[in-house]
Amino acid sequence: MSQAVGLVLSTIECCRALFWAPVAYGSCWVTFLLLIFTTWASYFVSRKTPDAIFRDEQARKDAVLALMASILAYSEEQLNKPCATRALPEASRVFALLWDDTHQRRTTELGFPASLPINRRVEELFRRVWALELKEALELTRQARAAPPAPASSTQATPAPASSAQATTKDGVKLAEYESGMKLRDAVEFAKKARAKLGPDFSPDETVMHEAREQLKTVSLEQFRNLRSLWRLVSPVAPIILYTLVLALITTVLRAKFHQLGVWMACIEAGDRDAAFSQLLELWVAHMLIKLLSLPEGTYMKRAKAYFGASIRNGVLSAMISQDYEYFDRTPAGVLQDRLNRDADELGENLIEFPIKMLERAAWITCNLYIVWTQSPASYFGIALLPVACMTTFQFFTFKFFRKCNDRMRRVEEETVSATTEVLVNIKTVRQLANEPSAAASYARRGLARRLIGEKIYTTRKVAECLVWCIFDSGITLTIIFGLPYVSSGQMTAGQLIDNFIKLNFHVNFCLREVLEELPRVSRLLEPMGRICDLLQAESTIEPSSTPAYVDAAGPVQLAAVLERCHTLYDSERSEQRSVVSCETLHGLEGSPADATACAERGAQLMRITTSDFR
Repeated sequence: MSQAVGLVLSTIECCRALFWAPVAYGSCWVTFLLLIFTTWASYFVSRKTPDAIFRDEQARKDAVLALMASILAYSEEQLNKPCATRALPEASRVFALLWDDTHQRRTTELGFPASLPINRRVEELFRRVWALELKEALELTRQARAAPPAPASSTQATPAPASSAQATTKDGVKLAEYESGMKLRDAVEFAKKARAKLGPDFSPDETVMHEAREQLKTVSLEQFRNLRSLWRLVSPVAPIILYTLVLALITTVLRAKFHQLGVWMACIEAGDRDAAFSQLLELWVAHMLIKLLSLPEGTYMKRAKAYFGASIRNGVLSAMISQDYEYFDRTPAGVLQDRLNRDADELGENLIEFPIKMLERAAWITCNLYIVWTQSPASYFGIALLPVACMTTFQFFTFKFFRKCNDRMRRVEEETVSATTEVLVNIKTVRQLANEPSAAASYARRGLARRLIGEKIYTTRKVAECLVWCIFDSGITLTIIFGLPYVSSGQMTAGQLIDNFIKLNFHVNFCLREVLEELPRVSRLLEPMGRICDLLQAESTIEPSSTPAYVDAAGPVQLAAVLERCHTLYDSERSEQRSVVSCETLHGLEGSPADATACAERGAQLMRITTSDFR
């Protein structure tokens, strides 16, 4: 029994020494890694491609070539028609025959040469339809932005023929789709994507691209001239937003100082008991402040977003329901839903949450760098920033690659789902033709191909992740190596060195990478704002009122100013009192109609007071 116990204890001791001292047993670990990675490479790197993959690739190639022949035949048929009735295939459909988005490759990699005549003809067709769509988007955007509102229809007017009215409605609907500039922006982005994927031979006409960019700038300037109408909706929640921002910055500064190991180690390393208790008390109070301030910060943020979203939706809906009938004829219901819901939600996130997060991250990076600078020698601070800069740059590109891998895996999974759906939809035909074995084998072969492709993408991503974190840990080691001489000389304590490498390699590195990843989003932040501003400034042209229908009081002060101009009259015919306000007294009041002369003679009765929320 004692021998068995001794054997177990000796085994545990050997394992402890092996696992806890890998440098001392380096030869054992090198041998173990060679065996592990030799086996791993045989399974995941040098694995022979199954025949099922080749058959699946052949089926894909045959399908692509068949689609190429069909789309070329259809295009030739359309080109023989007059220009007015011509309907060429969409550029995105032709692009799908040249580029495989799922596997991120040219379709020529399926096994046919790029010089194949049918492939060359499809490339020429793509250049043609792509250029036509870009020019059409540019021209229609110009027409939509320059088109005046349709005149009001009169009851005495001669009715237009049905065919003419229908054509006018269709043209109006098409122009409405391009009015916001989204279609032109999508066309420009598609042009950039085609050039990046297919090569410089597919570069768009620089003159047309320059005109498209200039038109987009013009659209943005026209839309942002109407920011005043949006500010009237935002101004009531501006104090809450500012209050939330101040609380977020205060909490960030406190976290940068007290959410660190260095302050805890300083308490432990303090030789004096009273000094240690004093530091612990300060640390505890700071943590309590962080927890307490996070409560109003989160609740105010939630309220600001809710109020802002409600104000935008109310304003957008009010602007919608006051539009002409012609506006609803030419604007699809989906576009109206986007303005009312999606644009309002995006605008709330873009104008409130995103700026606060970016300022909070900037304060976090600045405070951490300042703390490291104050508790480190200048020479160490400069050297320690070099690994951080290299790691941030490397992680920026590798994390971008990770997102692309995840997107490819998602597309592969979607193909699997579509294949399953195809089998289930056609199950009746399969059973009638007694084709069950062939259908099952085809499904299994295609499933194997997709599974191997997904496994290859996942393996590539895991290899890149392993490389990233190996470099990250090497950077941490390098930062500590740079600081060891300063600890030995007494210029830094061990706690300060630990705190510095955590701040630089974790707090600064990761947060800076997130800021760099979010920066491209800045160019798209104000897109929904421009579309909403366009709608808020749209004016109705039907049945213009000869008297002001309402006075818009944006706040309690303006409402009090309206009520001060009211006086009570006694209606002898109805034996009742009425609160009325003269339009002449409303002249010049903010929120009142500009033309108040029409109702000045008889006055305007105060009918009701409505509000969009409890305030």
